[in-house]
Amino acid sequence: MTTALRVVSALLLTTATALAVAPPRPGIRSWAPPTPAFQAGAEIHATADHLDGDFTHQRILLSGNVTLVSADQQIQADRLEVTLDAQGRRIETLDAQGEVQLVYGPYTATGDRARFDTAVGHAQLLGHARIWGEAREVSGDSIDVDLERRVLKVTAGRVLLPPDATLPALRITADTIMADDVAGRADLTGAVEVVAGLRHLWAGNAVLELDPQTGALRRLRAGGGVRIEEGERRGRADRGSYDLVKRTLLLEGNADFTEGVSRLRGERIHVNLTTRQVEVERGTIHYRQD
Repeated sequence: MTTALRVVSALLLTTATALAVAPPRPGIRSWAPPTPAFQAGAEIHATADHLDGDFTHQRILLSGNVTLVSADQQIQADRLEVTLDAQGRRIETLDAQGEVQLVYGPYTATGDRARFDTAVGHAQLLGHARIWGEAREVSGDSIDVDLERRVLKVTAGRVLLPPDATLPALRITADTIMADDVAGRADLTGAVEVVAGLRHLWAGNAVLELDPQTGALRRLRAGGGVRIEEGERRGRADRGSYDLVKRTLLLEGNADFTEGVSRLRGERIHVNLTTRQVEVERGTIHYRQD
């Protein structure tokens, strides 16, 4: 059996770098858990079955039962390749493969592969990718993060957000999820499904907008064929929008809305879900008081 190698900071880096949490924008609820990033100043310790070091090209390859630890951050993988800058003082790229697990603060990230490029501020998890912690989660076939712009792209994705003052926990699934923390917006395309308690929406595409002050979900706009359910309420249309602050629902294009035995049909239906006031354009109303 190969003896495990222990690599201390003096070998890896003069001024070591560490995996750390990229903090969300103050005042904005992040769409997903913070992703690992890099910062200077912490000592790194690593163990592996085998080490290859090419210090001419500032490259280090660890293989077999790899564990890299710094402060409260840790990465485990079957294989880990690190490249340093010309002075050997900063990690430029990190490529982990094979049952990758990163633990940083209260968060955990897993995948078949994890790649980080500090020069361009890019992080990527591939294959059964998942990041979770503090009642929030993102998962998918791949997770791409622009660490500078705080833009997250997930394929075959699922996002879970914790409850806030206005909404229960929010579950989002779509073929592609593109979330921008700075803009407070997420664009969903393909097989969209959004669930918040009894509120359930299906659509071909959707845009979610957060309140810039509170970070709470403010508005949902959907298209590509929309279907909405909330208790006894059912709605269908070519497109629609839901204002969660004002509690109003707008359905446009072949709109159909039912509540119990009452039914509205029209080109455009606007419903205040609190007062139950309705507006219908070019349509019909069937109403029965139970």
